[in-house]
Amino acid sequence: MYIMDYKGKILHSRNNGEFYSKNINDINKDEAVIINDLEIKKITDLDADDIFIYDREVLCNRLISIGIHSDVKITYDKNSCTYLFSNKENKYLCSDNELIDFNKIHAYTWERFILIDEYKIHKINYIMSNSWVSKRDGNIYTPKDIKLKDIFSLCIGPINIDISKCREEDFGEYKFVGIVDNWSPEVFLLYCPHIYITAYSSANVLKQLALCVSSIRKFGKFNGRITVMTDQAIETIRDICDDESIDIDFMQPKDFVGFVCSKYSIINKDIYKHSQPLLYIDPDIIFDRPISPLFLDAVLSETICAPLETFNRLMTHPPIGSSLIQLDQLNVNIYSSGVNGGTISFPNIDDEKTREFVRLVRRTIANIGWKFGRKYNGWADQEVLNYISYKFGGINSSVFTKYANYVMGSMEDIYSRRGFVHFVGRSSTEKVVEMQNYTSLLALQFRSSEGSESMGNHDSERDEWIGVG
Repeated sequence: MYIMDYKGKILHSRNNGEFYSKNINDINKDEAVIINDLEIKKITDLDADDIFIYDREVLCNRLISIGIHSDVKITYDKNSCTYLFSNKENKYLCSDNELIDFNKIHAYTWERFILIDEYKIHKINYIMSNSWVSKRDGNIYTPKDIKLKDIFSLCIGPINIDISKCREEDFGEYKFVGIVDNWSPEVFLLYCPHIYITAYSSANVLKQLALCVSSIRKFGKFNGRITVMTDQAIETIRDICDDESIDIDFMQPKDFVGFVCSKYSIINKDIYKHSQPLLYIDPDIIFDRPISPLFLDAVLSETICAPLETFNRLMTHPPIGSSLIQLDQLNVNIYSSGVNGGTISFPNIDDEKTREFVRLVRRTIANIGWKFGRKYNGWADQEVLNYISYKFGGINSSVFTKYANYVMGSMEDIYSRRGFVHFVGRSSTEKVVEMQNYTSLLALQFRSSEGSESMGNHDSERDEWIGVG
């Protein structure tokens, strides 16, 4: 166990017995003070809730050694969850700015320490090196907003987490709980968005991919990770998209069923780990507004999200599952809509509900293929997605629907710029032409808004563009 002072620094001791402290991400293990007393470890492992609920006494008056200092008495204060260290002269160890020594006869803030193990140190460093969304205020806090401060505080923006109240179970890779003001729990969710797109050997699909990626970068204002599931070499994909940062997930499906169902081949792949949210999109999509609000809503929902196809009905429209629903004799409200499988956000690939849902979709696709034939489902993945979602739940359609536009008829239908446009119901060649036309229109509007900004004209059009209006 390491010793942390009230400033969040780790206690060290030189060979001459002189104490000093270092930041939590800069520990010198050769000189860091370590306490290995088994009785003290038993105290740190006690259930703090039981201590209060059953009003248990916690006695800790052990004699230990700290560096070259022997017979140091360690005392535990169960109310503050801190430790006091005193020497033979009954003087308390004090961390007073740069001076750390046994020099105080009364114990106040500077004389209090906490014991912290390697796991918690690792997790605190992990928190400080990533971005997080607060469930309280919905804001994103980047590493520059996260600092260790007085008193035993991990400050995330305006929210001060009590390190002394942190427990091992509070720290997850994608989510953690912090206690504020010694009693109030706050929840934070990892913010590390990652987009992946499927695009295989069709020349038109690869053209769609290039337009899609360009819109993500330019109009969606997203500079994060993009991965392409493809049968093309990484050099080819990067050249087509004019983007050297793109990764690929190399796959070789043989037909349409394989192409559209490959999107669910994400579980247990390292390339998708540490991503939250993980957003799948079809290549025939153009983003026409910044993506960050969509990402933020997806993270806060902690669910699998997909937009409704409000113009089709689940009972009668085969592409969104009607044939499977009828085959299974499920009762559906005549007004119910299905979801579009071209835009799906997963919380993360380690989320158990996500893993269960994805596995069930994949398994059902395979089972239907084995029983009825590989080409039984004309829209293989989307039919099963809706069928499983309707039968067992698992898809949140309330988050993304407000961002989605679909090109069903005239291009005039999509001028509202809600977030993204999905070019459905057209041949692959027609999609490329219309995506190019829409991209050109957006580029003109984008240049116009930039011109207004440079002239100081902060009008409503620009406010809408950047998401203020």
